[in-house]
Amino acid sequence: MREPSVSGLAHLAALQHSLLAIVAGHEGDCGLGIYRRLVHANLLHALNAQLPLTCAELGPGLPRLVSDFCAEELPRSPVLRDVAFELVRWAEPRWRADALVPAWLGALARAELLEFDCHTAVREPPPLASTTLDPLLPVAFDATCRLACLDHRVLDRLTGTLPAGELRAEPHGVVFHRGLDNEVHSLPVSATDASVLVELLVFERPLAEGVRRGLAAAGASLSEASLGAVARTLEELFERGILLGSRERATTGEEAGAPWPVSWRDLVRPRP
Repeated sequence: MREPSVSGLAHLAALQHSLLAIVAGHEGDCGLGIYRRLVHANLLHALNAQLPLTCAELGPGLPRLVSDFCAEELPRSPVLRDVAFELVRWAEPRWRADALVPAWLGALARAELLEFDCHTAVREPPPLASTTLDPLLPVAFDATCRLACLDHRVLDRLTGTLPAGELRAEPHGVVFHRGLDNEVHSLPVSATDASVLVELLVFERPLAEGVRRGLAAAGASLSEASLGAVARTLEELFERGILLGSRERATTGEEAGAPWPVSWRDLVRPRP
């Protein structure tokens, strides 16, 4: 294979710099501002498809948000649908620090994206070791299962049961799952149960270790009451076809990382 010349590499580097400047809105005299507008328009279209409620709340501030994101961060994934995940991950701390932005907007955006990801997920069977739960093995979940740890009751907004202004603050979790009817269903769980599910679903820890870590992270003791509540939630997940049994040991989500800079696992909990 012929190696690229030094001058060719320099040309490619200069072209890349110019394109990044265009997308970020600093096209200068290169005359390619139309390219930047086209990129921004495509991003806006994708965001409105994946985050309709969040985009509606942002209103006329949405184009500015996209411009700021492109100027400060830029999309890193080559897949357009991934850009919304990157933008929300980038924007959530900024929304939290802005007194003019509703306190629940970050939770709403994460919930919308996780619901969207659940709907589009490929249902591949996990490597089952057993259809029963082994305390020393990770738990097998349906491949469409997604978890959101939320601080406001934004599920009421997603289902249209409450207008945005009436969303109340309450730490809890929501499990999203696509049923055999191809519809996305949701199951609210307590904040403590959500903490346990983070360990089991996101980090793929063995059942006993995940329960212990999750309860500790939630500030709950290993009491009969706490363990009983977790057991009831796991039983309901099993009855709904979300929990499938025990799976073979695998690299944990904490160690494996995402194929792109941001995945659904990064949106389970709010960004610090």
